[in-house]
Amino acid sequence: MKKSTISGLLFVILVLFGAYFVSATFLYVPGLGANFTVSNISEAGIGAFTAGENLSGTIAINASFVVNGTHNNHLTNVTYQWNQSQLIILNTTVRNTSRNQSDFINTSFDTTLLPDGLYNITILVINFSNSKNTTTIEGITIDNSNPKVGNLTYNLTPTSTAEVRYSISTSTLMFNVTAHDNLTNLTSVLFEFDNASYTPFNVTATLKVKNNWSAAYNVSTLRGGYHTVKVIARDFAGNVNQTINTSFFVNTPPNVTIINSTSGLNFSATEAKRNHTFNVSVTNRTTKGNISSIVFQFNNASGTDFNRTVFRSNKTAYGRFFLLSYNISSLDEGAHTVTIFANDTLANVNKSVSFSFTVDRTAPLISVSCLPDSPSEGVDVECTCTATDTGDSGIKIAALFGHGTATESFKASGTSEVSSSVCSSTDYAGNKGTGSGSFTPTAASGGSGGSSGGSGGGISRAAAGNFKKTTWNSINAGEIATVEPDNGVIGVSKVSFGLKEKKWGVWMKVAKKDSIPSEFKPFGNKAHKIIEITKSLSIKEGDFVSPTIDIKVEKSWVNDNNLGRNDVALHRYHDSVWNQLETEFVKDDGTYLHYSAKTPGFSYFIIGTKDQVSGKTAEEVAEAAAEAMALEEASEEAPGRDMGADGDELVGAESNLTRNIVIVLAVLIVIAVAAFLMKRRK
Repeated sequence: MKKSTISGLLFVILVLFGAYFVSATFLYVPGLGANFTVSNISEAGIGAFTAGENLSGTIAINASFVVNGTHNNHLTNVTYQWNQSQLIILNTTVRNTSRNQSDFINTSFDTTLLPDGLYNITILVINFSNSKNTTTIEGITIDNSNPKVGNLTYNLTPTSTAEVRYSISTSTLMFNVTAHDNLTNLTSVLFEFDNASYTPFNVTATLKVKNNWSAAYNVSTLRGGYHTVKVIARDFAGNVNQTINTSFFVNTPPNVTIINSTSGLNFSATEAKRNHTFNVSVTNRTTKGNISSIVFQFNNASGTDFNRTVFRSNKTAYGRFFLLSYNISSLDEGAHTVTIFANDTLANVNKSVSFSFTVDRTAPLISVSCLPDSPSEGVDVECTCTATDTGDSGIKIAALFGHGTATESFKASGTSEVSSSVCSSTDYAGNKGTGSGSFTPTAASGGSGGSSGGSGGGISRAAAGNFKKTTWNSINAGEIATVEPDNGVIGVSKVSFGLKEKKWGVWMKVAKKDSIPSEFKPFGNKAHKIIEITKSLSIKEGDFVSPTIDIKVEKSWVNDNNLGRNDVALHRYHDSVWNQLETEFVKDDGTYLHYSAKTPGFSYFIIGTKDQVSGKTAEEVAEAAAEAMALEEASEEAPGRDMGADGDELVGAESNLTRNIVIVLAVLIVIAVAAFLMKRRK
């Protein structure tokens, strides 16, 4: 080969090499050396950087790269630029640690190196040939400041350093606090209750208005003792402020203990006249709030409640004894419940403790039936004894004859009345009832001295002109029971009623009274008769079905007071007021006017005038005049008239004239009165 040819080839090679060197070293154009795709940039525990990200504390940044080129094994470093308003605040560079490295993981970065604020992050990747690729993520917030918390308030916030106390009756408290963050919003605000160092719990607050958070809580659910409430405010960067707290005290109701329990006891007529002592111990659980007195509330056999206040009997600090001595003779018969009200000075009330007892002054009702009640000579007769407790204590000793059995037998003989042995029974209050039966061995007459159950088998007792009392062993549901006084002196002719369900040991008493009790309000109308109707405790006001009272009023009283038959009504005293009952006129028997009235219950009654009196009708005036004329004519025709010597009646023209004048005048008076009354009504 020619030397010139070889020289030319060498020159070409040198030129090509030089061109490559120049292009690689001096003529670099970004992107020609390698194309980088940047991906998987993330911060540990938060995830990939995204616009609006909030960062705080030390973070671990992970980045991996996919390189489109031939020089990926020459990546030299990755730089994180933190920019604010196009100014680079801080560069963090991570260099290659191995020849073929494309992942830069667990790069620790302390965000406190940056001032709090909003940043854009530019990620710059450079290879060995100085080729570059950049990626920018905008809107990253660096926030290393805790939320601002202050002005913690709640109901009745103390104005001094004095201890704040609440009772369970304080109920709901409203807790308020101001909390905000300068850079990010708050994720939550919590009120942490330590529950008097028992089991703590959190209550989430609600944002009411700007920066104001509130939560309501009912302190009645808290344990007694000192409570601390701490505010926990957390922002979106994970910063927490829990430096604000407050304390208060919750006092709980006192403990009440019955020392000498009266519960379940029964008091008889004799025992009910004595004083009985009720002893109660009260201890304040949380030793806060003074207890100087308690209240015994008697329900008075579900009648009218009343209270007795008792002051403590010793001066110990928080354990106290309270003694009540009370004469129960004033209590109604029946089952009684006494509830203890213990209050402290913080308005805590314990009213859950009570005890019960029974006041029973009525002996069991004894019934002895002898059958057959009219035996013939030589017939066997068996007498059976039963007892019904008309009080509320119950039968303790069953009805037995003196020889210890509930039955005894006889052989009918003679014609004289035969009486059984005395039968007796005792209730749990110690009241003892006795009774006996009888029979008369005769075919023509006779009857049992005993009684049978049911409303038709009532036993009646009466005192003429005073009262009528009827007792039933039992009254079935749907039966109609009646009490019928024997005369018109009481003013009641019949009381009738039914019951919603079967009742045992029922009695009712209708009594004439001379006056109403002094504590009653006066009766404002004209009163004719005062009546009291009482009943056994085994029936309550709500047990009755259609209770009705039939009354009768002397016509002479109505006429003397210039009343019409429709001016009469029955009045009942109830709820401290005289209540006029709906009273219906039934009939006029010539001596009495009869009426019937429905009543919702039984108590004191007055037969008197209505609240509004209209007076006699024209028809009643005419009837009264006619009755007066009839009486006058009858008196003239009565024995003792003048007789002649021959026995003939002497009837002169003068006597006839006088009688005719009287009749004419009477008729004219009737017509005049009737006309006057009719004109007044118009």
